[in-house]
Amino acid sequence: MYRTTVNSARYVDTATAQWSESTALIVMICAFVIALLIFFLVARMKNPTGKFTKKLKEFLNFRSIIIDGIIEFFYIFMTIIMTVASIYVMFSGVDYAILQGLAGLILGNIAIRVGFELIMLFVGLWQNTSDIRKFLEARHLKDLGEAPKKVAEKSEEKAKVGK
Repeated sequence: MYRTTVNSARYVDTATAQWSESTALIVMICAFVIALLIFFLVARMKNPTGKFTKKLKEFLNFRSIIIDGIIEFFYIFMTIIMTVASIYVMFSGVDYAILQGLAGLILGNIAIRVGFELIMLFVGLWQNTSDIRKFLEARHLKDLGEAPKKVAEKSEEKAKVGK
């Protein structure tokens, strides 16, 4: 059969192991091909048409992020856990439980807040940088629109001086 001995107590079915390795390889190749298609057809698209493709392109190019909402959710979640755990400790009846519960309630929630604020600093930095990039892109496009007018005005001035 297809069984080989690993040690005296266990056996490995080599036919099943080969099937899962080949399946994993096929899945990886398919995922790679799909990723290439999405990368070249959507992420590198010059002028996407439609609201969905624009949003998808922004998402794939990291022009918009979703982590700020996730971080806010986990902040609320961790604060609730710390508060409930601190109240539980306060009423557990162990020596100094009230002090430990109050310390967790106050200092634990402050520590969670400070930790999440440090994380949100990086998110805010990214958002501010993104806003600056958008402003500069809009200004650059505006300047490009005015540039032909300025060139035409300068050429008209040179023509007047030459007459």
